[in-house]
Amino acid sequence: MAIDIVSTKLLQEKSIAEVKLLLGEPDKEKQEQVYYDLGQCSGFGWENSILQVSFSNGQRVTNAIILRDQP
Repeated sequence: MAIDIVSTKLLQEKSIAEVKLLLGEPDKEKQEQVYYDLGQCSGFGWENSILQVSFSNGQRVTNAIILRDQP
């Protein structure tokens, strides 16, 4: 599902409230980014992965990517 969210740009231009409505409360929030723990995301090996959603000026999604979790 996370790979589809990124590849189809499903979250592009959505507000943080819309993202939370679709995905639930994030596992972590920073200044203009929210993070969702994905566990072992298919196609990305045995390392845990994270969905990072970035916002411009805290308003609308500008980017969503999958990152490898850093231990």
